[in-house]
Amino acid sequence: MRITNRDILITISSLLLTTALIAGCISLSPKQGYNFALKRTTAPSDAFVLVEVTQEMMPTDCKAKDEDIDCATLLKDLPALTTRGSGSGMMVMSDMGPGILTAAHVCEKDTPDTFVHAGVEITILTGITVRVHSPIHGSFDASIMRTDDKKDLCFLRPSKIFTYPVPLANTPPKLGDKVYAIAAPFGISGKNLSLIFNGYFSGTRDDNRFYTIPTRPGSSGAAVLNTNWEVVGLLHTAFRDLENVGLGTGLEDIREFLFSPVEVIVEKPF
Repeated sequence: MRITNRDILITISSLLLTTALIAGCISLSPKQGYNFALKRTTAPSDAFVLVEVTQEMMPTDCKAKDEDIDCATLLKDLPALTTRGSGSGMMVMSDMGPGILTAAHVCEKDTPDTFVHAGVEITILTGITVRVHSPIHGSFDASIMRTDDKKDLCFLRPSKIFTYPVPLANTPPKLGDKVYAIAAPFGISGKNLSLIFNGYFSGTRDDNRFYTIPTRPGSSGAAVLNTNWEVVGLLHTAFRDLENVGLGTGLEDIREFLFSPVEVIVEKPF
């Protein structure tokens, strides 16, 4: 059967759209600078943000093995796609100053650089824009300053430091300790609205910390807090069929991420 430009255009557009829909989802599955953060007696809703990430995907180049395929026309007809996803974050201190701690998979582009179909290779340029929304202080643009895929951590610098950072705890939680999280599952957040969850630290397995805190898509990046409202962990994974258990990153990994010198990564939109 002869493959036409129209066939390829439809197929690649479908692939791009599918990828955009997938990209819009959140995953289911020592310096002492932090002492400058404000100690709190109530839940730090003023330091919580919903992290909104917009990805713009633009086809930029085309290569075809078949000489009958008109790449110039394909590029002209292929649409640019935009997808949005959200997670949760908390203002903390780092060796770069105050900023937002969230999960790496909330921040990162998860679209491929190329699509290949029927001998046609399309190059895709993806731009990322991050905006954080505080239920009390409003909305601000933010830049990705540092990521760690292995620990699933991301550090953002908002355009304005709008409140005092939340301190890191001096010690990690012990089995059975009560813990809290402020999160935006399914993007539920708004002016003077932040969802505060509670549960217990339930132990560690395979480097994952288990918390009996309700965790759903959009909870990713939520800081886990002890009863002194200090950061002791971060949620990054939910069980699809067990919503009252969340997996996360531990305190020492967070401390090392925030205060150990690493290469700074700055992501920019188109």
